[in-house]
Amino acid sequence: MAAVLVVTSACAAGGESPQQPAPTVTSTPTTTTTEPSVTLPPITRPSTKPTGGGAGEVSVEGTVVAGVEATCVLLQTGSENYLLLGADPRVAVPGRRIAVRGKVEPGMATICMQGTPLVVSEARAIQ
Repeated sequence: MAAVLVVTSACAAGGESPQQPAPTVTSTPTTTTTEPSVTLPPITRPSTKPTGGGAGEVSVEGTVVAGVEATCVLLQTGSENYLLLGADPRVAVPGRRIAVRGKVEPGMATICMQGTPLVVSEARAIQ
């Protein structure tokens, strides 16, 4: 493939070269701002292991429903929705009525974003 280069020049009348204006250089002052540094506390992940018996445990009955996230299951009791954490998946099957014992952890962070977290220590099907 051949390349073609075209060069053009302009001449002023009378054979004089046109004068080009000298370039103008302007300077704009720059301002640098520094954001204050923030030190965040380390992230701690709550345990989802079932707690032992004793204070803070509740017993509830209801129907298991699937959450909007794939691994999330909820227990609908009629007045409350509990996010079941640590429940046996063979027992906590969507559509099944179950009885659950465990500890309610309303401040626990989860990926499910539904229901009040309930760390399950025992779950059984109801006939």
